[in-house]
Amino acid sequence: MQAFKTFTIEIIDSSRLLEPMEYNISGNLRTAHISGLSPKTDFIVYLSGSTRGFRTKTISAAATTGEPQQVCSGAEHGANTSLDTPQRCNMCSYLLHCI
Repeated sequence: MQAFKTFTIEIIDSSRLLEPMEYNISGNLRTAHISGLSPKTDFIVYLSGSTRGFRTKTISAAATTGEPQQVCSGAEHGANTSLDTPQRCNMCSYLLHCI
């Protein structure tokens, strides 16, 4: 039995220059990949859960996105890209994309 039906994640840049983003994810998930955030930006992340018509108290955390990473598929260098963890390409030093 899952404890939550949904989680709501709201992301607001701390300068409040961008539109807030809201995501509703399944209550059985414990991680979520959020893409499309502006690089090198401070954000405030709000999280709440809901179940049986009730919503939990919202918690918040501060987060800062890093710089964008250049990604190498490895194919142009003949590299093996069947990796379990990200590694750097020996030819161009960009991160190899895991497949």
